[in-house]
Amino acid sequence: MKRIRNGLTNKQTELRAVVVFLLLSMIAALSGFRYYQNYRRQAISMEGSQLLTIAGIVGDNLDSYLEQKIHQIDLIYRNAGMPEDWIRNNGMRERTDFFLQENGALYNWVTVTAPDGTVTRYAPGQSTMVTKIGSGKTERSLDDAEASSSDAATATAGGHRMSGGSMRTGSGATDRGAISEANAGTEHAARITGKKISPVTGWYELYIQKEIDTKEGTYQLCFAMNMEALYENSVAKVKIGKNGYSVVKDQDLYIIMHHAKSQIGLDALYGRERLYPELNYSSMHAWLEKQETEDSGTGVIDTYDWSDETHPRIQRVVAFQAIYIQGERWIVNSTLPVTELSAPLDDMMMTMIGIVFVYIMLLGIIVVFVLQSHFQAVAQEKEITYLKEINRGMETVARKNEEIRYYQRIQSLGMMSSHIAHEFNNYLTPVMIYAELLENDANISTENKEMIHEMLVSVDRASDLSKQLLAFARQDTGVRLEQLNFTEEVRHAVGIVEQLAPAVITVHTDITEEPLYILGRKGMAEHILMNLCKNAFQAMEKTERKELGIELMGGHGQLILRVRDTGCGISEDVQQKIFEPFYTTKGSRHGTGLGLSVVRNILGSIGGTIHVESTLGEGTCFTMEIPLCEDVGDDEDARAASDRGTAEGQRADAADRRGPDGNTGVTVGKMSVTGSMYSQKHPKPIAKIAFVVREERQKTWKSLVRASEKAIDFYGHPAALIDRIQKAPDAYDMVITAYRLPTMNGIELCEIIRRLNPDVRLVLMAKQSGADYEWYLNNGMIDRFILSSEFEKEFPTL
Repeated sequence: MKRIRNGLTNKQTELRAVVVFLLLSMIAALSGFRYYQNYRRQAISMEGSQLLTIAGIVGDNLDSYLEQKIHQIDLIYRNAGMPEDWIRNNGMRERTDFFLQENGALYNWVTVTAPDGTVTRYAPGQSTMVTKIGSGKTERSLDDAEASSSDAATATAGGHRMSGGSMRTGSGATDRGAISEANAGTEHAARITGKKISPVTGWYELYIQKEIDTKEGTYQLCFAMNMEALYENSVAKVKIGKNGYSVVKDQDLYIIMHHAKSQIGLDALYGRERLYPELNYSSMHAWLEKQETEDSGTGVIDTYDWSDETHPRIQRVVAFQAIYIQGERWIVNSTLPVTELSAPLDDMMMTMIGIVFVYIMLLGIIVVFVLQSHFQAVAQEKEITYLKEINRGMETVARKNEEIRYYQRIQSLGMMSSHIAHEFNNYLTPVMIYAELLENDANISTENKEMIHEMLVSVDRASDLSKQLLAFARQDTGVRLEQLNFTEEVRHAVGIVEQLAPAVITVHTDITEEPLYILGRKGMAEHILMNLCKNAFQAMEKTERKELGIELMGGHGQLILRVRDTGCGISEDVQQKIFEPFYTTKGSRHGTGLGLSVVRNILGSIGGTIHVESTLGEGTCFTMEIPLCEDVGDDEDARAASDRGTAEGQRADAADRRGPDGNTGVTVGKMSVTGSMYSQKHPKPIAKIAFVVREERQKTWKSLVRASEKAIDFYGHPAALIDRIQKAPDAYDMVITAYRLPTMNGIELCEIIRRLNPDVRLVLMAKQSGADYEWYLNNGMIDRFILSSEFEKEFPTL
């Protein structure tokens, strides 16, 4: 059984170590994962800041590029320093051809509207087209001029819808006749007037207008800049990672530049919702609202890959920056997929996880190997310890056997003392009667009467000795206990003590007025106090301070009686022996050594205890504690309580007589042990039972108790049980033992267990009954005797 428990303990320890190891590994993994998440958030936040910077750079590039191109138009078509007739001499055509040659990829076409309404359209790599609109002084918008030129070129552009508002005409159509000679040659800066989607390219065209004043009137030039080329030259050149890009939206959130052509001209939210209704745009709403109200910002949104026809969902880090192009608000939006940002970190994390996993596996293998080695060593050590415990148990058994033999000698001595005392009283009775008759006979001479008186004194002493022997043998344990007012008993005894105390001794008393009731016997207080005070008188014979104190007070469920003296004190080694029968320090002519033993037995018979505290040269204090009882008014209840007290007293007396040193039921210094405390009014319930029987018989007994709900442990050797109870006295509530056991019998085992735990119930089994068993039962050494043949029937009643 013990080996099984040790094996289970080893497994539990190994399991705990593995669990702790796994928990630590999980904590480390979770900490690493949390660190990874925090680092990832920080990386995304830093990338958002970088994207915001990139969006600003892209916006600056776009603004600078447009300003450069507008300035280029102003330079090429300036009037300053040119002949007045440079336009009539094909100067306009030459300059426009040169302009398109330099910037052909950037512009889709250029139109020149003469003062007479003639529109000339130039396109890279195409022939010049001229359309005559009319020569009246009708005011025309640039849209009309473009429509006319487009019709002439068979590239209809009618119904232009300007996402950025209507094309601005600046000074409008100018009346040629109204231009004065003074205004000829005035320079007008080129300006952006609008944008729209080209039906030819599918991209936006950005319209730039340039006006040239001449004597004939105002020439209006319109440049259609291809925003695809603008995007490639100014926006797309700023690379953002592998899959990052920038997008440009106008102030109405229409997409005007995007790497995916399908997105050009769409409203960034509502246009996409109409075009792709199956997609989820919840993450984009707040982001686009923020772009409408703020000039810059960063975030992480769930969007889609618009360049893929399947539109896979993707999470992106985004940033935007608002720019102003000649008064119109454009928004530059830069974005980068989160996966591209975190991919290197994820790869590193996976590598670390792999390394940590391999490390944990190796460490686990090492831990298991170390634990197995450790448990093997522990198992060997425990095996050695177990053998040592068996040896100690055997030594304890041998020592207890010696003690039992000593107890039996003491019991025999008690029985012999009782018999001798009775016989001695029988012999002394006629001697006392005839001596008193002779002393009262008038015919006896005075000298003879003195001798007879001396004989009576000796007989009285012999009678006192027999009484003490009877008290020691406890022949009055069968006397019925009754309810006593112990306060009155002590007052009566104190009165006797004060009369008998020598004149040089001062007696101090402190007796409570409260009536304290106990279950006891008449004269008990007198007997106790006379024995203690007699010793106190003798202890103070040679001391200067001679004071005797007697105190009685109530406590929690018990009374306390103290006898204190200022005598010579008792040494510590003597304190260990003073309650031992026939032990005395006064010599054989001054004491019998039974006084304190009798006091202890009296207190033990009523469940009381006695404590001794002493200091050499200062004095001694005996403290007695006796349990109180309730004031029993009913005679029947009183008799029942008295009967219980009598039975308790018998068990206590038997327990008190055990122990070679006389200390059972005695407190030395601060330690206190009562007599047998098993006999309580309310025994505690039985939960754990120890069953001691030879191993070859255990199978039979186990089958008999299998149905019991109690926890029952079987022992094949008494030494194992003794070792268990020595370590844990309260391990069992009941011990059932067979009479025949290895190395000792059941009675001897019960004696040892009773000393180790007075509260345990002891049940003895034997094949036959006998007077010896009844004697052990009546004297409290065992609590129940059962025949082996009747055990199955009697066991449920235990």
